Amino acid sequence: CNSVISACGRGSCWPGALALLRDLHVWKIHADVVGLNSALKAVAEASRWRQVSSLLLAVQEEGVEPDLVSYTAVMDAAQRSQRWPAALGALRTLQQRRLQADVICFTTLLSAVQRSAQWRLALTVLADMARTRVQPDLICHNAALAACQEGPWWLAVALLDNLGSSNLCPDIVSFNTAITACLRNEQWQMGLSFLE
Repeated sequence: CNSVISACGRGSCWPGALALLRDLHVWKIHADVVGLNSALKAVAEASRWRQVSSLLLAVQEEGVEPDLVSYTAVMDAAQRSQRWPAALGALRTLQQRRLQADVICFTTLLSAVQRSAQWRLALTVLADMARTRVQPDLICHNAALAACQEGPWWLAVALLDNLGSSNLCPDIVSFNTAITACLRNEQWQMGLSFLE
């Protein structure tokens, strides 16, 4: 069953994945966390936040314990639906359940935050990563940089400078994002200095 649910997800047939899970319930066959995660991913990729949330609750009532992959799928659906509070809630829930968030969880949350220009929260997420000893990668930093485009320009510059102390090399996305933050705040000279 897990293979069929996964195939439905890969084929963008998320309704089929949900139907199969419903049928399993009718047949008194219990889905496991692998089947749950396959269905959650399929529905998340279709940006169906409500269905992902409902599915997670339904399988928990059946006694299936969600894992890190489950909550990451919930965060992904929230990010795709531009619901950063839901993504943050999923992270907090997995932490309350004593699951260790990984860089993928934090990257997904930062992507949700970035899409909503929540620069203060992006900085909080980076601090939370440090607190939980999860090393941010370049994608995390770039998402935080993008969120800071709407905030004070110097934050974007500070994040760009901080990449070196994180043993990461800024890429074209990093520089373009910092330049955009400077230009939006009329810091033309600072923005142009990154082109040198």
